[in-house]
Amino acid sequence: MGQQSSTPSNSGGSPVPVFESKDAIMKFMNERAVRKFSSADRIAFQAFIGDTTATNDLMNSDAIERVFGVSADPIMVSLLSRILENVTAFPLVNSVKRGKVTYNSLLKARLLLDPRRAVKYTSLKGYDYFGWLFLFLAYKDKPMYANPTEITNIGIKLGPVIANFDGVDLESLKLPGSDLVQFISFLLQLSTCCSSGHDTFGLFSYRKSKNYERRALNIVRSMDPSGSSSGLGKNTIITAAQFKDVVSTVAPHLFQPLVYYLDHVDSRHRDFETKEHRKLEEDSDRYLLSDGFLAQMGTLWSGNLSRDILQKLFVAREAGFSMRSFQAKVCKWMAPSILIVSGRSIVDDDLSVMQEPLYGRFLKEYPKWRDQDQDPDYMTKKKKTLVFAVFVNDPWKVTNKDLFGGAETTIMQLAPVQEIFKATRTGNIYFNTIGGGIGIGSSQPVIKASAKKYQPGDVSLTIDPSLEVGVFRHVGPHGSMSPGQLLSKRGQANKCFEYRFKVQDIEVWGLGGTKELEEQRKQWIWEEAESQRRKNVNINGFGEERALLELAGLVGQHQGGGSV
Repeated sequence: MGQQSSTPSNSGGSPVPVFESKDAIMKFMNERAVRKFSSADRIAFQAFIGDTTATNDLMNSDAIERVFGVSADPIMVSLLSRILENVTAFPLVNSVKRGKVTYNSLLKARLLLDPRRAVKYTSLKGYDYFGWLFLFLAYKDKPMYANPTEITNIGIKLGPVIANFDGVDLESLKLPGSDLVQFISFLLQLSTCCSSGHDTFGLFSYRKSKNYERRALNIVRSMDPSGSSSGLGKNTIITAAQFKDVVSTVAPHLFQPLVYYLDHVDSRHRDFETKEHRKLEEDSDRYLLSDGFLAQMGTLWSGNLSRDILQKLFVAREAGFSMRSFQAKVCKWMAPSILIVSGRSIVDDDLSVMQEPLYGRFLKEYPKWRDQDQDPDYMTKKKKTLVFAVFVNDPWKVTNKDLFGGAETTIMQLAPVQEIFKATRTGNIYFNTIGGGIGIGSSQPVIKASAKKYQPGDVSLTIDPSLEVGVFRHVGPHGSMSPGQLLSKRGQANKCFEYRFKVQDIEVWGLGGTKELEEQRKQWIWEEAESQRRKNVNINGFGEERALLELAGLVGQHQGGGSV
């Protein structure tokens, strides 16, 4: 009973293993998981689980609580146990007896939850990373498997077993939306202590948080838009297709914090004496850019978003809702930045016009998209919070006639759903200080003495010059910003909808490394010193020059202006 060799793999690498039994497959994959780590990693992991514990020994719920810091939440213990059970059974999730978790599952999870490692571990170039993620999470109270792997007279090939999920039909599985919200909330909290593979951190302790659950809900609502602003329906079930579409398109880094955490789970990476896990930021009202915001952004953003590289430039609630304040604080920043705007959707134009005359003037200037042309799936009958973030790679500047903004410009919607809109060409932003406001994805407004007319793009975000009213429009693919990536994935690039909202706050944060931040600070210090020098010029120092001007009759009481 053992492994045999066969033809080379589809990826052109080592031969595809062929096995005579299911036990041989499990033994091979478990041992291979251990071999994928260095000697130092294996020694550290052994020290972590205990010298007398083998990797194939069973983990009980107490051990799971200790490893993941979820002792106060039995639901999270159950969810993590479900995941580790499936990882333990990988790749024969449909063929072996279920219900046990081994310490080896921690090593296998470090490989399978990271897409690059998973390909190397399975030797399968077409490894369906997102499909297996769904399977690991899926609910399995009842038997749902119809076609488990069978042994033939030529043995079992490992590649097809992994490629077809050991005969599991993913669409027959169920993942309760409420479970997924809580698990994503756990992942978002986890990212606050290990946002990169180089972090060291203390003990993590999970606790329920409305702030993080609200952000997790935005991601899950992207899978099932029927969820209200307060939560999902009790019986909401997320399908494999919904899960894969969203995670692969607008949340590809969702599981990365868990990978980092497992990479650091042994004692070599823990700094117990000097660092403790920072308390979660519940005071999310202070700034839009909170810990929760950074955690959610990290699910779709491939770059570093740590606070070490962020510089507060403009917060409207502190500096005032003014284009002049925005210009003074933002246009001096010579590196990339992130604009964040939040608001409450306006669902009744007539009522809003009565309450806010400014909104009435804006409606006359902004070409309204007809309500009957909008897709009702994307319109809400109840007020919902809207949050957009815009990555601007170029320095901000006043552009009353022209446009700026490179091909990296990206609009990211973070509430009530998560979506990404990327630039299709350069020249996609205006910052108009003569009454045009701010536009991303639009042409310059037409401004005349008697009238003003906005010219919104097919996919665009517009903020009026008072910084009090905003509109996000999505009506097609023919603008300087592309349709939503998730919508395009679903074949809905032409879906028409428009969010009109009352701006609640606007923030701009500068992005840069240590070098950029230091250079910017030096520039600001020099400008401040130069401004102070000009203010403190000693007027008395002009005494001699003034005497000469008086002799010429150009200044003083008897000046005559001279003659030519």
